[in-house]
Amino acid sequence: MTSIKFDLRDVLSKCIGAPVKNVKRKRLASLWAGYGEIERLSLQFGHAPTPATPLPATLIMKTVAPPPGVSGPELVGHERKMKSYTVEASFYKSHAQGLIDGPSPLRLPRPIFIDAQPPSRFTFILSDLDQGSFRPSRGNMSMAQLQTALDWLACLHARYHGDSLPTDLWPVGGFWHLETRQQELASMGAEWAALKSLAPSLDLYLRGLHPASTAAQRCGDPGTDSSQHGRSPPSSLPRHATILHGDFKSENLMFGVADDGSPACAAYDFQYCGAGYGARDVVYLFCSSTTDRLLSPSGEEHLLRHYYTALQRELRTLGKDVDADDYTFELMMDHFEVSLLDYLRFMAGWGWWGAVGWARKRGESLLPVWTQRLM
Repeated sequence: MTSIKFDLRDVLSKCIGAPVKNVKRKRLASLWAGYGEIERLSLQFGHAPTPATPLPATLIMKTVAPPPGVSGPELVGHERKMKSYTVEASFYKSHAQGLIDGPSPLRLPRPIFIDAQPPSRFTFILSDLDQGSFRPSRGNMSMAQLQTALDWLACLHARYHGDSLPTDLWPVGGFWHLETRQQELASMGAEWAALKSLAPSLDLYLRGLHPASTAAQRCGDPGTDSSQHGRSPPSSLPRHATILHGDFKSENLMFGVADDGSPACAAYDFQYCGAGYGARDVVYLFCSSTTDRLLSPSGEEHLLRHYYTALQRELRTLGKDVDADDYTFELMMDHFEVSLLDYLRFMAGWGWWGAVGWARKRGESLLPVWTQRLM
């Protein structure tokens, strides 16, 4: 097991507010590329919990300890990973609590103890979501699970939509944006030459810097000046930007039942949380976590309209009626289509996985359309 630089029982006793007598550590999984591990901590307390003072039976500990001596071509990926853990620490320290306890509460791990020592060591001790009715998701998701996951995304995206966004997360959410994936861009084969040529324009559009993206936003809010409504989104971010989960796939989701008996979703792993159009999370969920068959033309449209309806509902619940009115379904579809082409650019250089048949077919049909619009 990965060594830690503090007394675990002492830290947990202080954070929980009750004396921890013993801690048993069970390894659950390794982090990507051997950068650490995830463990379940089983706690034994000096006194029994009571209904008035419930105590956690288990917690999750994520320990980051990168392999030594990373150099050469691997250095770019190493620096990206270490930055991602810095971002995740910021997310849990500064943002998670507000999402858990705020309006339309989101299910995600509650931070218990965060020890960030960038650039080399990080320890996250979090509440254990795998308790009660919630269970991990594995493999391809069903239509019902996708709808529940999209409800979770809509709550997250609505919370930040149109606001001044946090500066301590990724300036561009997701792990595949062009600036950090130059090696994959160079590896794209001749089959995708047209997409490779379009890649810089797609990236500009998604950052709100391409003339077509600003024109699309004007179409979404004709004659509207957001400053008239008491706020003005930062000029470095596109209108309708929000905070993305950034790695929203089945392996990072759990499903269960809410207190009212309705289906519910929980999410974890916030390493690539950052700014962008919410449709980028939707694209990645579709590509990574379901089947070509489910994403038939009718399945794709059904899911997109489900997400859009949920987003509209959450925006209006939060009093963001102007944002809801301005963000039309047609504008969301533009964001979705460009985000899909952008993710295809990454897969064409890195490798294909997930709902490849659907993604390639949709991408091939969209490529000439968006080449004409952006070039």
